[in-house]
Amino acid sequence: MSVLKIEQLKKSYTTPSGKKLPVIDVHTFSLNAGEFYGMHGKSGSGKTTFLHLIAGILSPDSGLIELQGRDVGKMSISERDALRASQIGYVFQSFNLLQGFTCLENLEIAMSFSGNLKTDIAVELLERVGLKERMSYYPYQLSIGQQQRVALARAMVNHPKLIIADEPTGNLDPDNAEIAMELLRDLCEEINITLLVVSHDSKIIDNFNQKLSWEEINNFNNTEVDL
Repeated sequence: MSVLKIEQLKKSYTTPSGKKLPVIDVHTFSLNAGEFYGMHGKSGSGKTTFLHLIAGILSPDSGLIELQGRDVGKMSISERDALRASQIGYVFQSFNLLQGFTCLENLEIAMSFSGNLKTDIAVELLERVGLKERMSYYPYQLSIGQQQRVALARAMVNHPKLIIADEPTGNLDPDNAEIAMELLRDLCEEINITLLVVSHDSKIIDNFNQKLSWEEINNFNNTEVDL
């Protein structure tokens, strides 16, 4: 059963000179529920734009993005925000933690967007990722590896159907990268979440049984623009 189905998806940007720059041209793409996927692709080839389209952060020019049977592209901004809060966990390379809030508060705020704030679940997840003694710490008081674990817990806190991880180990040293990926996979397996990890690092993708090539999925690639 597919948790995500994409058909004839296109997205372009307009350059400062007024020229239309095609970035995304994906004919078909799908992810099956409960499976783990690793997608490899060059930096600046449109991977992040593709992920933002899936998550409803961006709107497509045309095409179908069907998540859990709902067409994301036809939703209003508020509907996309609500869907992302409840159905999609997003792990950013830069973590995007709220610096003025504690680790626990970062998770609670994410839960509040879904309308289902349960502090005990947030506490349990932070304990699960090894931050039992750091819940009241602010992100800037944590190591890079600890910040990434907060980001992983935040992505999981609403028990989404899909986790999207965009270069999740890009800011980590090799040891912490391995720990983060193992933790991410373990958590997704426990909750039966579909996982899509996107990286330019082939070593990360080699650990996945389901390997995808962005260059084969996207029928247009422009490596000159970092999107």
